[in-house]
Amino acid sequence: MTSLVKKTKKNVTSLNGTSIASKPVDFIAAYQKWKGAMGGVSGESIFSPNDLFKTVETHVNSSVRRGKSKNTGKDGAGVEVVGKIEKLIMEGKKLFFEKDIEVLEEYATTLEGFLKSENLNPQNVYFTRPTKWEPNSKGTRIIVTDDTEVAYYGHYIDSAGYFKATQEAKNKRKKGSGKNIKGFKDSWSNEKKNTAKPPLYLALYGKEGDDYGIGLLPLIQKAIEELKNQDHVVTINRLRQANKLARIPEIRKVVSGLLRRKALFTGGDFNTNLAASQLKTMPINLTEQSADKLSTILYGAKLAGDLEQVVFDLDKKSMKRLIEMAVVSRTSELKDKKSPTGEPIILKRWQDYLWS
Repeated sequence: MTSLVKKTKKNVTSLNGTSIASKPVDFIAAYQKWKGAMGGVSGESIFSPNDLFKTVETHVNSSVRRGKSKNTGKDGAGVEVVGKIEKLIMEGKKLFFEKDIEVLEEYATTLEGFLKSENLNPQNVYFTRPTKWEPNSKGTRIIVTDDTEVAYYGHYIDSAGYFKATQEAKNKRKKGSGKNIKGFKDSWSNEKKNTAKPPLYLALYGKEGDDYGIGLLPLIQKAIEELKNQDHVVTINRLRQANKLARIPEIRKVVSGLLRRKALFTGGDFNTNLAASQLKTMPINLTEQSADKLSTILYGAKLAGDLEQVVFDLDKKSMKRLIEMAVVSRTSELKDKKSPTGEPIILKRWQDYLWS
């Protein structure tokens, strides 16, 4: 009968004598897709010197200062964020740690902060136009009939049509010198703050169904969620710092418990090899505190998400060392322990080879 339980495929990473089985994450592919999509939005289509990805990187850089924007161009919003996320995501990492979540959270906070900034929120980039205008008789010049300034925000092309009119007049004066603004969307600029949705805003904050799909901030937030919900099973193949590992309560309990199994003894002789085989089939569940401690012992940092279980797959020598460390305390050592038959325990050495 076919099982109806769907097994989640896990990625396996080798590090420091261990194998870590973890849930696959989607955000790396999602970021690469986002980057490709933004790079595919040409500068011409959004009336910018650069494609949309480059525009994100160099947000409000002085080299792309436009019109009467009050931005000084000194507060680049995207450069540092995108550069460091690139390093985190694109360097081929397969295993992530708590510190990586902290990096992503820092940049999510940074991008959220841009929305509150007068200078860095793409919705609120400030421009002005006159209240009224009309073309001259030849259509080659624009005559302002009411120069009262009207503020608008977002994209430098206004939805009221003033910029379009100036470009059409420019084309009539000198054919081809004006911008063709075909493709401009009225939603890119607005006379109210926090309302416009220019391409840069959509690249950073867009949602599913928007013109360019998911933006960078939702993508980072998804990455944080994925990493926090990650779970790992660690298999220890090469024993390091056995004394520290054996002090973890759940490991100590399971390993020392092997010495109470009659099936592993012949008289006082303990079959270390058979014990190693049995331990390999006994995943050890860990509390959060023990998981953090184990991760720090093995990798020098806490894994992102949960370390659910640890499995030992050891050779005879390493198994003997782990048992010795698991039963050592301030008041007793292995020599003080007794087998289930009451005899002193002997961890077999050369005899193991006869049993293997």
